[in-house]
Amino acid sequence: MRLQKRLGIFLLLSIFLFLGSCTKQATQKKSEEPAPTTEERLEKETSSEKTVLKMGAAVDFKNNPEAATLVAEQLILLSPSKEVLPRMAKSWDVNEQYTEFTFHLPEDLKFNNGDPVTLEDFDRSLRVIGKKEYVSFADKIKNISMPDKTTLKIELKEPQLYLLPELTKIGIFKASEIDDEGNIREYIGTGAYVLDAYSANVSAHLVKNPYFRNKDQYEVDEIDWLVLPDGEARRLALLSGQVDVIGISEHWPSISFADAGELKKNENFSFTQQNTEWYSIVKGIIINWKTGPLQDVSLRRALMYAVNREELNETLFFGQAQPCGHLFNPKFDDGPKDYPAFNYDLKKAKDLLKEGGYEEKDGKLLKEGQPVKLRFIIGTKPEAADLAIFLKNSFQELGIDTEIETFEGKLITEELEKGAFDLFISAGLFEPMVTSIKFSGIKNEFFKSGLGFGVNDAAIAAGQGILDAKNMEELSQYADAYWKEQYKECPMIPLYSSGRFAFFNKNWEGFYFTGYGDIELSKVRRVHE
Repeated sequence: MRLQKRLGIFLLLSIFLFLGSCTKQATQKKSEEPAPTTEERLEKETSSEKTVLKMGAAVDFKNNPEAATLVAEQLILLSPSKEVLPRMAKSWDVNEQYTEFTFHLPEDLKFNNGDPVTLEDFDRSLRVIGKKEYVSFADKIKNISMPDKTTLKIELKEPQLYLLPELTKIGIFKASEIDDEGNIREYIGTGAYVLDAYSANVSAHLVKNPYFRNKDQYEVDEIDWLVLPDGEARRLALLSGQVDVIGISEHWPSISFADAGELKKNENFSFTQQNTEWYSIVKGIIINWKTGPLQDVSLRRALMYAVNREELNETLFFGQAQPCGHLFNPKFDDGPKDYPAFNYDLKKAKDLLKEGGYEEKDGKLLKEGQPVKLRFIIGTKPEAADLAIFLKNSFQELGIDTEIETFEGKLITEELEKGAFDLFISAGLFEPMVTSIKFSGIKNEFFKSGLGFGVNDAAIAAGQGILDAKNMEELSQYADAYWKEQYKECPMIPLYSSGRFAFFNKNWEGFYFTGYGDIELSKVRRVHE
């Protein structure tokens, strides 16, 4: 009996030890399992109750200034018609001299990590990021102060008529995360979203900012930012449902005209387009007016009339662009007034050449007995080659021989910086004009974008006058003097303007473009069938 009892106790102990061993092994096995990947974690965390927007982007999140607007707010916002609207600031006051700007802020303004926004954050953002963005007021700042927690005051040494529009280029980040060059280390801002996960040149994941005062206005809970540099890959990602929207994440038209035309016909997608009347930049051909054959203004002026912009739009752009013969949008206060557009007129082009001492012989244009040859440098994108060939054929109508040369990457920048070109595809001055005047409008040197628009002393003086104007009357006078020189000297061949397109699945609505490059999602909603 005792033996049986001892055997029973032994068996029970054995069972307990065996079970304990199994439990220990299971625990060890569980602890040794690898941590889930970012994709697995996101998939697990994203429940059907969350509204997740999948964006197909052309550029890495941290290399995209538009992406930063999801995380960091500017003080103000521009409407599609360039009206100044509240953003972080609820309202503002400006003195008569345009030297003091007072902004009224929300109470208890916090960054997405919970830290309060301080004077140091405003000061460093406006000064350092401002210089990086070439804002014209950066060098005019006299003092930045906060009389109280809900008031920000910017005092300038000189008047600045366009400080408000330029503020749209500067997001407010935590001062400690802004390096001396204006680059952002960690994306700590006051915007609607927080950068939750990031893989360079691959993806980013954003979630709602719990400290954002207007978070209830945003239905989108999370954003998946998928980097697809190739335009065809973005189009296919939209068609397959891999992404919900393309074209909303860049400040330039990132959807080809051919794709835009085709997607418009697809009933599964909706689209929004930037206001075409308020185009803020003109695309065209930068002319080397400083060296080579195009130093002659007669030749430059003739080229302005040699291009059939309507045919260009229909042939290359599938009717999706807006032909444009102006160097800048005349609708803006500082735009060209009373200057006719450069429209296609082959006879006028030939008359200008004849007046300039050129002659045509055997189908070739000659100057002092020598044939006129132009060097047209382009990048590697197929659309650049198509445009160059169209223009080559247009100039051939005047007897001009145009040699097209293709360069990759940094090589084309090197050619531009040393002035080894006659023609180059680029863009003109942009709005706000004061920013572009400082960037290239009064430069008369070669640089990475080609050649500045400081074509003569009168243009440089007028451009500086725009920067220093004390009132709108002065600004108008200097702007008119500036455009007089530009239309006379012809430093660029304007071709077309192009508002941006965004295409999105019909399960979504509310996408629109602001007056600058912000990604504004406050009106975006998922459509429930």
